[in-house]
Amino acid sequence: LNLACIVSTYHQTFPERPKVRYSTIRIFNCLTMCFLIICVLVGYARLESEAHLKDALAARQTGDWQKLRSEIDKADSPFYRLDPASVPLAWYRGIANYSMGKFGEALDDFKRAYQIHPNHIHVLNNLGTSYAQAGDNENAAKYYKKALDVWPEFAEAQINLGVIYFHMGDFAEARRILMPLGRNHEDVRVSVYQQFIEHKMDEPI
Repeated sequence: LNLACIVSTYHQTFPERPKVRYSTIRIFNCLTMCFLIICVLVGYARLESEAHLKDALAARQTGDWQKLRSEIDKADSPFYRLDPASVPLAWYRGIANYSMGKFGEALDDFKRAYQIHPNHIHVLNNLGTSYAQAGDNENAAKYYKKALDVWPEFAEAQINLGVIYFHMGDFAEARRILMPLGRNHEDVRVSVYQQFIEHKMDEPI
């Protein structure tokens, strides 16, 4: 409306300006209508994805992993890759597959989520965990480190990295990472692996 008022005022101020040819106006109107139709289609697709995402999040709360995966499949589209919190939809699918024991599919999902959002700490952490599940400790450590590069105080990734170093036989690095977390950490793995590390470090060479 503002633009229409400006154009109207302009033509009243400069009435001698030559009129635009009708064919030009028709082409402009056609292009505008095509653009608006595309906007409507994309908006409708995103609205549908939002509805399926809502059902997926409800399924996640109840632990219904099959429904979570099904709803995410319906929500995922070229127009809707991230939820409003910038979490890739592929990450939710990966969580569902991992929880159902489908570790290979989960790894593929987390890889796809990483391509969509390579700086999301939970994507990086879960991708590292999937590599660890597959026995690829080198890649697991790589992605745990990436998560800590994004947020150095991310305790879950820190613990996972320390555990990975322990299983790789690098007890000194595992100790450096896990010991500062203290003995009474809420994650029971910390105290358990601290004891393992101390035992390994005390063993005679």
